[in-house]
Amino acid sequence: MIIYTDILNPGVELCSDALTSTLVADGAVMAIESKKVKEGGEKFDTGANASKEEAEEGTEDQVKTVINLVTSHGLCQTTLEKKNYVVLQTNYWKSLLAEINKRKNVLLFGSEEKTPAQTTPEQKEEYKKLEAAAAAKLKGLAKTEYEAAVARFNSFKKNFPALQKFIKDEVLGNFSEFDFYTGAEPATVGTCMIIPARYVGEAPAPTCYFFMDGLVGEKA
Repeated sequence: MIIYTDILNPGVELCSDALTSTLVADGAVMAIESKKVKEGGEKFDTGANASKEEAEEGTEDQVKTVINLVTSHGLCQTTLEKKNYVVLQTNYWKSLLAEINKRKNVLLFGSEEKTPAQTTPEQKEEYKKLEAAAAAKLKGLAKTEYEAAVARFNSFKKNFPALQKFIKDEVLGNFSEFDFYTGAEPATVGTCMIIPARYVGEAPAPTCYFFMDGLVGEKA
């Protein structure tokens, strides 16, 4: 099984490949169908001789209906207004791109602070030369991780138009049909992926949407 975590909050689980999923938005978004399931109702031996009716009543009180995806990964529901969501989602794209670049530059130059400036056209051109020279010196795991970071950067750049369209047409266009979630602490709104979850038609549980370029997958 592959567990997916939030690239902006290392180690914070968001989802896995254990549930039915499909790729939408030209492959940029993973849609996972959640289900309502019963949780609890375990019987505990307290040493007392409860009647059948008391035992059944106690068990029934302990049972609750939950969304399996939310419970399995400790997702936290959050309430957002439409305007606030637009601002947060825009900031998320910037934070995601910055994190991808940070990972790449740390591998190349040793730390984010040593990254050459790229403000002017001349600096950008000089950076490209320095990047190519530093990349040529990488070996082993560092080279593999750098190539993965470059691939993620290119993927995000390619996927961004489809991501923007998905947010505009699907999420904002049907905003009242969505709930929103984040990963568990230390993830907080504004510092993590916001997961849109839509109740499609008469479905009792939502389909949750995850942005592929913001996920890190590891085998459990």
